[in-house]
Amino acid sequence: YTIKLTSDNLSAQESVKYVSKSDRDTLLGLANASSQANLSAFIKSIKSYIGLDGLSDTQLNDFALYAINNAPYNEYTDVTEFLLSLRTLLSDINSSSWAEISGLINANSEIFGGSGNSDINYFTKLSAKNQNAVSQIIVKNGLSVTTLSEFMSKLSFAIESFQAQSSKPQYGSSSSGGGSSSASFPAVSTPSADIPSEPPASPAQTFTDLENVKWAQESINKLLEMGVISKPNDGKFRPDDNITREEFTKLLVCAFMPEAEDNAYVFADSAHGAWYNVYLSKAYSSGIIKGYPDGRFGVGENITREDMVTLCARTLQLRGINLPSDESVIFSDSSHISAYASSYIGAMVSLGVVNGMGDGSFAPKGNTTRAQAAKVIALLTEIY
Repeated sequence: YTIKLTSDNLSAQESVKYVSKSDRDTLLGLANASSQANLSAFIKSIKSYIGLDGLSDTQLNDFALYAINNAPYNEYTDVTEFLLSLRTLLSDINSSSWAEISGLINANSEIFGGSGNSDINYFTKLSAKNQNAVSQIIVKNGLSVTTLSEFMSKLSFAIESFQAQSSKPQYGSSSSGGGSSSASFPAVSTPSADIPSEPPASPAQTFTDLENVKWAQESINKLLEMGVISKPNDGKFRPDDNITREEFTKLLVCAFMPEAEDNAYVFADSAHGAWYNVYLSKAYSSGIIKGYPDGRFGVGENITREDMVTLCARTLQLRGINLPSDESVIFSDSSHISAYASSYIGAMVSLGVVNGMGDGSFAPKGNTTRAQAAKVIALLTEIY
């Protein structure tokens, strides 16, 4: 009976039925102890009886180290539990988005060699934003590993690539126009931004009024190519117009959850038959929006920066992405940020999706322009 690390049908119960009670007790004792060498040697001696004879010595060593590392937090009580835990880390790695890889590396740094490994030492000292940049390179180059050693090789390559690119702007750094940085917040297309009935326009058919928002041109064109927005007859995007709550919600739905359930939920201030009802219903069903306590959504109101960030963060969470927790993100007007948005803002700043204003403030109650909104949505697609 053999297994592979990528197997989804490991039968731990079948694996251990021929293992004596004495060997089971010995295995559990070693797994809950702190000696990788002893545990590894014992696993190798009985691997044929516990369903691991298909694994290399390197893989078994990796597993032993992972088991030892986990023991202080989750003491094993039976062999089945132990065997199931052996494949957890690699399974997590292979199923993670780049936004989650950083957390896995930091949480399990000792498994990967700790401070004694130059790549891990380098990675753990990077800022959250730069850690995510390295993780993104890992995922873009293909993330399918069968040993921790293989993953370490991918990490090493990603770090080298990151260092080579470190002089280049990252995560939509600010440029001229509109005082925008990573994402000073955009406004959503008005009803003209509905999902187009014809194929998306090509880059050559871009909007005619983007000259003053060069920092957002690539993002706007990306959404146009994706079909998230469409080009009106006059060819204008109106990048400096503010975006409303329902317009931004529509962008999120079109970009990330077009197939979401429409339960026909209607807010108190929704007009009968309005174009935005289906998008609000899908977003509400998905848990992205909640509306005001009085049952209104705030139709027609410009979306604030803090609310925009909140909806973006919930969208990532909907996909199972663990948001980073960064309490070091402090703005001069942090006291004005609503409690429900505070942690989301810290997380999105850490991810490089948004940042503050030039004066050190965040302007949580400020409006979001259409160009800023497009920038944010495009950055989210890289994480999503």
